[in-house]
Amino acid sequence: MRLKSITITGLVLVWTASGQTKLSLSSQSKDVDFTGAASTRPFRSGSTLPAACGTGESFYLTTATPGQNLYACTGANQWTPLAGSSLPSVAGQSGTVLSNDGSGVNWVPLGGDVSGNPGAQSVQGLRGIPISGNPPSGGQALVYNSSLNLWQPGSGGTVPDWPVTRTSDTQLTIGVGPGVRIGNTFCQAPVNNAVVTIGGGTGTLFLFIRGGCELVAAHNLLVSSCQNCTATTGTGYEANSFPLGQWTVTNGILSASGMSAVTPYSLQPLLAGNNILLTRAGGSIQINGPSLVNYHPVRMIGYTFDFGGTPLTSGGAKFLTVPFACTLTGWDIAADAGTATVQVWKASAGTAVPSPSDSISRNGVSLATGTAIRSSDMSDFLTTSVLSGDIFGFTLSAVSGASYVNFVLECVQ
Repeated sequence: MRLKSITITGLVLVWTASGQTKLSLSSQSKDVDFTGAASTRPFRSGSTLPAACGTGESFYLTTATPGQNLYACTGANQWTPLAGSSLPSVAGQSGTVLSNDGSGVNWVPLGGDVSGNPGAQSVQGLRGIPISGNPPSGGQALVYNSSLNLWQPGSGGTVPDWPVTRTSDTQLTIGVGPGVRIGNTFCQAPVNNAVVTIGGGTGTLFLFIRGGCELVAAHNLLVSSCQNCTATTGTGYEANSFPLGQWTVTNGILSASGMSAVTPYSLQPLLAGNNILLTRAGGSIQINGPSLVNYHPVRMIGYTFDFGGTPLTSGGAKFLTVPFACTLTGWDIAADAGTATVQVWKASAGTAVPSPSDSISRNGVSLATGTAIRSSDMSDFLTTSVLSGDIFGFTLSAVSGASYVNFVLECVQ
């Protein structure tokens, strides 16, 4: 009997330990889930940015301001802070909003007419004009008070020059006007804002200025107070007074608006020329431009420096009193030779001539070439107004080569 031989080949498995196994996540076919990991570090990190990088890499800069640590490689060896990391720090910026100045972002507080923290803003003004803190009544709106430079509750002003404002159901405020002439008296009334407070009743309130420059509130109802004005019984405007306006009151409540008694006006310039037509109440009058010159004569104010042929020297002053009021419009200098500069002093009527401290010249007007000059350039003069009785002083502040200098100011009445 033959025996068959059976050969068993043994498989030997050998594990080579190399410290740790490296896996390439990019070649795995399964999803990678780190949710159960004790910790992860998805970015390289360090205290300085690496000198070299490839597009798409990220880096965590440990030395950057917290919140601004993350960088991305956006080109060959070019690190760029990510958008979220480039925001300025929020520390200490409570109540501010994120803005930009065209080159970077920054935190800024609310400004202009708005104040308060975001979500609790308060409008404090309109176009830079503050708003009154007084609460409005039913039917009122914001009304501009030019005297106080303030938006406040009201129903509108009724007088163009003396702003009358309904500030509440029972109160009117009368602002300061430009003034008015009553007879031979010029009145500036009220000098300060006036306030009329209604106490009750039904009737009409009349506002006017008396000949004695007194602001009056005449009425046939109850007025509890009249601040900077006088309350009196009446059913209309007094004779020889300047009417401002009137307001109706029903059961102690002012109507929503009043009625102005002042006629609005506008100013129109008169230009020289033929056939000027002036229109007034009750008729018109026509005048010719050339005739206006008769009512605006030019006066001459000046002095001649002449030492009888002896060369002039600077210094000293000559004085002249002007017995009329006028406006300086030009000046003239004439000399026999050389150059000269004249300065002008002026003092009010009194018992003392002007001194250098009363100079109305900035540098003085000069004759630098030729022997005569006439100019309407008054820029060297601090004032061009002349009152009757003003005393002028003229001094040669500089002169060379001249023995005769004549100086004249042109002054229009």
